[in-house]
Amino acid sequence: MLQLLTSAPPLTLALWSISIGALVALAVWIRNLYKDPFPFIDGPPTTNLIFGHFPEILREQVGIVYDRWHKQYGPIYKVRGFMGSTRLVINDPVAARHIMVTRGYSYGKHEGVRVVFRWIEGSIYGMGSLEGDDHKKVRKMMLHTFTPGHLRTLHPTIREYADQYVQVLSEEREIAEHNMLKYMKHVALDIIGAASYGYATGVLRKQDTPLAVALETIVSQVSNDTIRVPLPTALRAYLPRLEWYLLADTRLFDRNVKHLRKVAYEVLYMRKEALGVLTDEDRIHIKNAGLRIDRERVGNFAMGIDDVLSMMLQDAAMLDPDDPDKLDDEWILAQIMVLFWAGHESTATSMTWLIYEMCRNPDVQSRLRSELLAVGLDCDVRTLLDLPYLNGVVHESLRLHSTSGQSIRHAFADDVIPLSKPVNGMHAIPIREGQEICFNHPSMNCREDVWGKDAEQFKPERWINLPEAAKDDTMPGWEGVANFGSGNRQCVGAGFAVMEIKEVLLRLLTHFEFTLPDDPDERDIEGWNRMLTKPFVKKEGKHAMPRLPVKIIPLRAPSSN
Repeated sequence: MLQLLTSAPPLTLALWSISIGALVALAVWIRNLYKDPFPFIDGPPTTNLIFGHFPEILREQVGIVYDRWHKQYGPIYKVRGFMGSTRLVINDPVAARHIMVTRGYSYGKHEGVRVVFRWIEGSIYGMGSLEGDDHKKVRKMMLHTFTPGHLRTLHPTIREYADQYVQVLSEEREIAEHNMLKYMKHVALDIIGAASYGYATGVLRKQDTPLAVALETIVSQVSNDTIRVPLPTALRAYLPRLEWYLLADTRLFDRNVKHLRKVAYEVLYMRKEALGVLTDEDRIHIKNAGLRIDRERVGNFAMGIDDVLSMMLQDAAMLDPDDPDKLDDEWILAQIMVLFWAGHESTATSMTWLIYEMCRNPDVQSRLRSELLAVGLDCDVRTLLDLPYLNGVVHESLRLHSTSGQSIRHAFADDVIPLSKPVNGMHAIPIREGQEICFNHPSMNCREDVWGKDAEQFKPERWINLPEAAKDDTMPGWEGVANFGSGNRQCVGAGFAVMEIKEVLLRLLTHFEFTLPDDPDERDIEGWNRMLTKPFVKKEGKHAMPRLPVKIIPLRAPSSN
């Protein structure tokens, strides 16, 4: 038999491979359908034997189905995935802390998920796709660049672009009213460009720098819903390039990411040259790769050394070549690509949802404006970060509007997960290697046993006088919200993102009043997944462009204190 196969023509071999693969898939499917790893755990029924509950989840807005299941089945339940696989959904604080914190590196991303991260980040070295020792090494370096002290040095950069944002909104108010999300993306791009690269992208002022053009091309493609990841995780793990071959939009995105990486490399070498750490090897690479290190072409740099890229380059330059913690340029560039996605798209979307809540809650907006006017536009960063009502507003908006709808963890080894309360008599759940576990962020953020019966209502005051249940809550997360992850996967830039949101809000609310649009059809907003949970006008449907229409009313310019 083996001899016949080795001598067969390529087409015959391909057909044999497909047939064997189909038989294996069929065997796995039948096994999954008839073997329940959690017979003692309840869950919703499904009649879809191929895709399980996924179609039901995708038919409704982000988090709606999970919220319904959580109320019906409690903090631990199971759902069906692709080919009959079972996914465990956990909203139990003890179990969540065990998985995310205590045994953090025993649970990670499935290989199929890591494929998507590599695709988006354009590298195999981005922190989003790394596990184990590689992830520890990169995270250690990133944490060093996002210390509280370093964050404070980046505050003037945020303030500079927040001021520009106010000027642009004043000049283009009628256009901005049509889509606040677009303008939030512009200011977030400028801020992350300056803070990460020390580079003026010029998006707010419509300056077509190469990096800005490359970034905008990718962002537009994502916003237009032309990026699809239709393959189930299991298939994508074994056929990582199949989507590339099947979808023209995927190939276009791939080319756009490669172009962005080329421009980013030019920015990196410009930064190394400015810092005096450009090597002979770098110059050879510049020549061989056809890179152009031209300051006028690449853009305008702030020549300080406070940006994240400069700190990483200086740290790397001080380490010996054989030091295990040393990261080369490819690794450093990969983290900058991660910061672009995590530090721009998610922050812009969070700020947009916050403005939406200000429009829906004018009394909250008025009270917050009074607090901001009392400290003035020139308040120092410590004063800004400690404002109690501002802190409550930001936390409450993050709690109700998690831009990342869920986190999926893949068990790398057998384990036993402890529970805060028994489930059908079981005080712990035995887990086998390969099991997938889901954490739904909206459900984690809106638990009635922690926040009360009004958990789904926007009430910033709850953060000023935290309920006792919230004080005692052990659910892992960042300051009471699941948005930024937890444990070794907690977002290293969470503090920077919150500082940016607060500074932008200080500028916006002291110069403008935001209200819902006059057109009633534009007031009904829904949240659908487009890489992140973004606002959509209900009448336009979930396949339209994500946008938030608002009405912007200029106020008398505030005085500086």
